[in-house]
Amino acid sequence: PIATSEAIEQLYRGDLLSDLNYDWCLTDRESYRGRFLACLETLLLAAKHRSDWGEAIRISRRILAEDSFLEHIHRELMHCYEMMGDRVAALRHYEKLQLAFRHELGVSPTRETTALFRRLRDDGTQQPDTIAPAAKEDGDFERRLELIQKHLHQLNQEVRAFASIM
Repeated sequence: PIATSEAIEQLYRGDLLSDLNYDWCLTDRESYRGRFLACLETLLLAAKHRSDWGEAIRISRRILAEDSFLEHIHRELMHCYEMMGDRVAALRHYEKLQLAFRHELGVSPTRETTALFRRLRDDGTQQPDTIAPAAKEDGDFERRLELIQKHLHQLNQEVRAFASIM
């Protein structure tokens, strides 16, 4: 069975022991969070592969809710809007991204993101490039989705073990 983003989101309920600022839990906290985001990114690629742009947008937004500085996910979101025929939403997203990056980090988006914005703005006839590293074959997606299942199972076991000692 293929993992769904809903199943992953139900399993991950936020940062591990987020109220504590002890060194001993930081590594596990970041590890679980990173695995959660990696699972969602794989599901994002699978949604794009199926041309399920609405689901891809939803997953992109969920990832960005966890980490708003993942610029490649911002590009993915812009690409999804484009594929749905909503260039205006993609352009608006870039404008918000540009403001947030300047305000929060004092930097501008990368050349790659700016090039995507310019292509969308200029309404070029060029076919959109693959934004994120995409799987080369369907089998690669299946392999990555199987890995998600394994990670979910392992995370579930770790969460239960941790809950049993609390």
